[in-house]
Amino acid sequence: MTDLAELFGEEIPKQTKGLEEALAQEDSKIFSRIAHTFKGSANNIGARRLAELCQRLEHWEPELKGSSKEIRSILVEIQTEAEAVLESLADIVAKRNTGS
Repeated sequence: MTDLAELFGEEIPKQTKGLEEALAQEDSKIFSRIAHTFKGSANNIGARRLAELCQRLEHWEPELKGSSKEIRSILVEIQTEAEAVLESLADIVAKRNTGS
C-alpha cells in the first residue's frame, strides 16, 4: 500500500500538469488520453470520486477551445480530491505501521 500511495502521489502533479499543457495547446487527443490514464490510476486505488472527475474530462464533449474556464474548475476539484485521497492513504499506511 505504501508504494502504491507514493506512486500515486508522484503521478498527481504529472497528470495535472499534462492536462494543463494539453488544454493550453488545445490538443483534445492528448487531453483525453491523460484524463483516461488519471482515471485508471484513481480507480486502481479506489478513489471513485476522483475517477468520476477524470472521466468528465476524458469524455469532454465541447471543444477544448473556449472551455478552459469550465475545465479549470474541474481541475481544481481534481486537485482538491486528490489531496484528500492522499491524506486518506497516508492515514491508512500510518495505521498499518502502528498496528492499529
